[in-house]
Amino acid sequence: MNPKQEELIMSFEPEIVDLEVNLSELPSDDRLVGQHPAASFIETVRRLGVLEPIIVHRQKGKLRVADGRRRVKAARACGMKKITARELVCETDLSTHVVAHMVSLIANSQRSSNPASDIDVIESLVNRGLYETDIAAETGMRKQTLRRRMKLLNLTPPLRDALRRGKLPVSVAEQCARLSESEQDKLLTLARITTKDVRKVRSARAAPLPGS
Repeated sequence: MNPKQEELIMSFEPEIVDLEVNLSELPSDDRLVGQHPAASFIETVRRLGVLEPIIVHRQKGKLRVADGRRRVKAARACGMKKITARELVCETDLSTHVVAHMVSLIANSQRSSNPASDIDVIESLVNRGLYETDIAAETGMRKQTLRRRMKLLNLTPPLRDALRRGKLPVSVAEQCARLSESEQDKLLTLARITTKDVRKVRSARAAPLPGS
């Protein structure tokens, strides 16, 4: 993220209001930018509901969707009448394009700075029965990033905690996640885990037994 984007995020301070919105108050599907949601995503919404609130704001007194257009379309396809939302109440009457851009910047900033939070969210969605495509749609992550985060689910609790506290770089955590639970435990005695340490543990796996 460049300095200009960071400055924009710091200057964006809307009041946030949690509410339940009538879908009839939102723009019709043909006015919502983006493709119609896949059948699998609609079926997930039908079974589990909309797990993450959409983001809305008001422009000239009317509600506009800044984030969550596919969720809106899927909810309508399921026959839902209302949807949970978070309204960003801005002092000035910003366009939907500007608000959507700010929401995207903030979301990307939060995701990139806290991979441990990513895997907590992913684990929760996996436990609820969602598949990769649905999780990508819910979180806004690229599938490539999502697949890398999903591998971190193999981390043992102590290493996941180290990642959360910033003691374990995400690049090293990805290497650790390829090890077995017992191999990961061997790394816990180290004050600082590096990629070199992970390689040593992995090479020991292939070392011949004494006397063989």
